Amino acid sequence: MSLSQSPAARGYLAHLRRGPLVWPRWLLAAPVGAALGLIVLTAEPMYAIGAAILLGIGVGAFCQPLVGAVAYVLVQFLRPGEVIPALAAFRPERFVVAVLLVSLTARILVAEGKGAIGRHRLHAAMLGLLLALAASIPMAYWRYGSLVSTGDFAKMVLGYFLLVAIVTARRQFHLVSWAFLLCTGYQVLWSYRGFVTHEEVKFVQGIDRAIGMTDTFGDPNTLAGLFIAGLPFAFVLALHARRIVPRLLAGSIAMLILITVPLTGSRAGFIGLAGVLALLPLAGRRRMVTAGAIVVLTAVMWILTPPQQQERMRSILTYTEEVTYQTRRAHWRVGREMFLDHPLFGAGIGNFGTASHELYGSTWHNAHSVYYQVLGETGVVGGAAFLFFIVAVLGTQSAIRRRLRDAGGEWRLEYYLAWAMTIAIWSRLITGLAGHNLASFTYYFVAALTVILDRLTQTEAVAAGKTVLTAEQAA
Repeated sequence: MSLSQSPAARGYLAHLRRGPLVWPRWLLAAPVGAALGLIVLTAEPMYAIGAAILLGIGVGAFCQPLVGAVAYVLVQFLRPGEVIPALAAFRPERFVVAVLLVSLTARILVAEGKGAIGRHRLHAAMLGLLLALAASIPMAYWRYGSLVSTGDFAKMVLGYFLLVAIVTARRQFHLVSWAFLLCTGYQVLWSYRGFVTHEEVKFVQGIDRAIGMTDTFGDPNTLAGLFIAGLPFAFVLALHARRIVPRLLAGSIAMLILITVPLTGSRAGFIGLAGVLALLPLAGRRRMVTAGAIVVLTAVMWILTPPQQQERMRSILTYTEEVTYQTRRAHWRVGREMFLDHPLFGAGIGNFGTASHELYGSTWHNAHSVYYQVLGETGVVGGAAFLFFIVAVLGTQSAIRRRLRDAGGEWRLEYYLAWAMTIAIWSRLITGLAGHNLASFTYYFVAALTVILDRLTQTEAVAAGKTVLTAEQAA
């Protein structure tokens, strides 16, 4: 009789399939205790505290991968390694991913089950985009730079698959969605406070601009893009969450986002915000009433915007006369030339600035447009892969909404969250007109949420005896 066939093992395997992975205490206590003792004896106090925090997260993620999934979202959108130097030495993102991989592998091997990844056209879209980026490496002007950029993207693909494998229930889907919104809320509160107290501002192009708390989201344009992508989630949860306290919290975050986006001084962000506000009535039950409320809130936002930011937003009407616009046009022209000179695979992912300077005699700046970035760096192959990814995401979200339209009040929140995800993707595409955001994790996080919700709606409907179409069939 094999170990897995014994009565005790069969009972334990059944428990594994029902809930968290519970290991014998001595199996965890021994290495954890040894690691803590080693840290206390050898590390400086701040590093010891940072290591202890990560170790606690690691144990929680190992026993319950959902803890790791939430931690992964927090690490991606709060970037604690950039805020707390004591954590940076331990590479929080890599640590959480490694623990999740070990935990999921242990579950699959010990429980002799299959992973929850399965098949989905968005999986093919993610892998296709990764392969398109990798295909640009041999033809790249700076191959090492393309290799590093492809590796960074591969990490996001891995994170996408980990979220899809771990989040398998409605409450878990809600928890991960809230984790993203709370990260956005914390960032926007930090930026608003820093601007109001004048402790964290950046004087650029003649005005004070709100900045982010980390290097990743420190640039005002990048920061505005994050806030705008979070706004649809805040709006939907404020309107459709089942309890009053979460509604008030989400509503407060939505108001802070409306007030803070103009403070970044990002004109691309302001245009993206206008696009999101135009789409938000789709996520309300009474669209005309919702549209009226949004008009009122927009007027309040404008009144609360300082005069120098108002003047900068008005300059959108005369933007073509500014040096900034002429500079960006020069970058876009380089992007067109780069695409025409390297039509198939581009000049190499992550190579725009280098190739722009070395091959075309321009500056080291990036493309300032995701469309010129994709075509210039990855050519037709990358452009087709990115288009397929966007179509797959939006098509799956549309199929989810068609499936849930007549499902009744039980699925109302998920129906409108599907709208929130669609608007978030469109916000990235709109701000991408003047921003090179291909490496923005928001795209791929929303894609993971889309796959999770697609499967949840199919599974729950089948369990209730309903006939539903998959996203591929509904399309």
